[in-house]
Amino acid sequence: SDEQAIWFLMLDRLVNIKGKMHLEAELPQHRNILEAVHTELMQRALDKMSAYVPLPRIVRKMTDDHAETQLGELRDMILSMLDTYLYEINIYHTSVNLVASDLHQLSIRRQRLKGNGIPIHSVRVSGNIVHLTDMTMRDG
Repeated sequence: SDEQAIWFLMLDRLVNIKGKMHLEAELPQHRNILEAVHTELMQRALDKMSAYVPLPRIVRKMTDDHAETQLGELRDMILSMLDTYLYEINIYHTSVNLVASDLHQLSIRRQRLKGNGIPIHSVRVSGNIVHLTDMTMRDG
């Protein structure tokens, strides 16, 4: 889709920008700061991107198109995304199991209540009340 294409274009530009920064010409302190800012930008972009693009497509794109890129943090970002993905899957499975358990308990309760019925102690028949406990007739 167009939305995913835009996200991938942004990802490509963020990855390619590091090569254009010429960090080897910077002082070590400045280089560290610039690398940290770039890594933070990549992490935030990937985090936001994962809400619009399926994780397998993101990982495939990063490993296919940017495999030669010297981004050591790329590996850490992918692992972090996979950890988050696994955590979300575990939450979904737990939620499904809880709902299934609750549904089962409600079904058992419904069956129990369905079999119990409502106790009737008396019935009005032709203006007379019939008490089912002693089966005597009284005027009503």
